[in-house]
Amino acid sequence: MGVNIAAIVTSLGVGGAIIGLAAKGTLENFFDSIRVISQDAFHQGDWIETKDFEGLVADVGLTSTQVRTFDNALITVPNSFLANSWIKNYSRRFIGRRIKFWIKIKYSTDTEEIKRVIKEIKKMLEKHPGIVTDKKIENKLRRIMYKKALFSMEDKYGIRKTLLVYLDEFDEYSMNILVYAYSISINWEEWLRVKQDVYLRILNIIENSKLELAYPIQEVFIDKRDELWK
Repeated sequence: MGVNIAAIVTSLGVGGAIIGLAAKGTLENFFDSIRVISQDAFHQGDWIETKDFEGLVADVGLTSTQVRTFDNALITVPNSFLANSWIKNYSRRFIGRRIKFWIKIKYSTDTEEIKRVIKEIKKMLEKHPGIVTDKKIENKLRRIMYKKALFSMEDKYGIRKTLLVYLDEFDEYSMNILVYAYSISINWEEWLRVKQDVYLRILNIIENSKLELAYPIQEVFIDKRDELWK
């Protein structure tokens, strides 16, 4: 029929290449979305952090995810970015939000008093209703944990119950007692309330002991002798 088949085939090839290149980004985002969903990295409402932003997941789409930052701005992020970068998910915790700090004590030779204060602080934490211990969360753990599991159930479900109180450092002007514990609640405001209460109880323990809190000071000595300037 006089049709140039070679020209038609060439045109179709060029057209297909153009369409393929134009759809490359969309297809990448689509398959990366499948990766994100299959990895179960986050859900709507989760508090996540990446190297570039932090906020709550507002919506997970086929090609992009919307994140509401804490200054109430909305970020639309391609799923290809999320699939190829690290994501910290603060909402994937079942029990235990960390409380960690050091108590700076003035240097003292009263070793027995230091030991007594450390024991009293640890005893206070063990009895505190908001601090994680095995006995306080036994019923919750029983539902999801098995002693002969093939993997760590604590890591899988986000359970932390470490409780440490030790003389940890000799600093330039103080001896530092490490306090390391976890609140039962992972809620931010409840965690702050528990941490504040722990601080106040520790201050009360220090006030009723022979120890004193340390802080950096500078002393200036001025020589006022009359003969100095001669």
